[in-house]
Amino acid sequence: NYEGYWENDKEHGNGAALWHNGDIYNGDWINGTYTGNGTLLWGNGKAYTGEFLDGEITGYGMFNFSNGDVATGHWDKGDRRGNGTYIWTNGEVYEGEFVHEVITGYGTIFWRNGDVYTGNWNNGERTGNGTYISKNGDVYKGEYVNGQREGFGKYNYSNGNSYVGTWKNNAENGNGTYIWENGDVYTGNWNNGERTGNGTYISKNGCVYEGEFVNGVRTGYGSMECQGGDIYTGQWNNGEQVGNGRYIWGNGEWNGDVYTG
Repeated sequence: NYEGYWENDKEHGNGAALWHNGDIYNGDWINGTYTGNGTLLWGNGKAYTGEFLDGEITGYGMFNFSNGDVATGHWDKGDRRGNGTYIWTNGEVYEGEFVHEVITGYGTIFWRNGDVYTGNWNNGERTGNGTYISKNGDVYKGEYVNGQREGFGKYNYSNGNSYVGTWKNNAENGNGTYIWENGDVYTGNWNNGERTGNGTYISKNGCVYEGEFVNGVRTGYGSMECQGGDIYTGQWNNGEQVGNGRYIWGNGEWNGDVYTG
């Protein structure tokens, strides 16, 4: 059923149409098709208000979905693309680019817990470079793959600690530098968020360890030198000197099981 203006025996001007399936369109018509501004209501509760062209959703408009979500932006023959906004019923908001209805390109999402991410997206996932600001004050700037920190990036923790280096699966992996708020610094290898492999640890008290780590603990071969001039080079296990090694004091030297000085 149609009620409105006609021209040359076709719907033309402003009018409203009701289909048997319950869909309703109210708005502009040109030569028998809705073109211009109007509102389309579906029988399932979904609604669109905005621009149409030749009976297709084309141009700028707003969707109200039956679940309560709201989307505003640009469409091309019903396909969402370009810049827009999506608001979920739980209060989360995305502002940015879309391709084929999917969050892709550059944009910002505001989560309901207070976290915010601004950066690149691909197929609805954080992929590429971006900045993630957590509600607790943590800030990560760097690369993502499929929503996880992967590649090179810097993480500033709210407690004053920081890490800059490579990531994989949201954890420190590869080579990087971790600086503690108390002044301690570690530079070296990481595996799944733990110092594992070769690295250098400089303590606030002036001691410097260069050598191997396993799960964040000095384990393997390494050398430690402290401000007093003491130097130990040899084997370590769970942070303790074990096995063969050489210890040099400021007033002498221990080599194996013999001390000279």
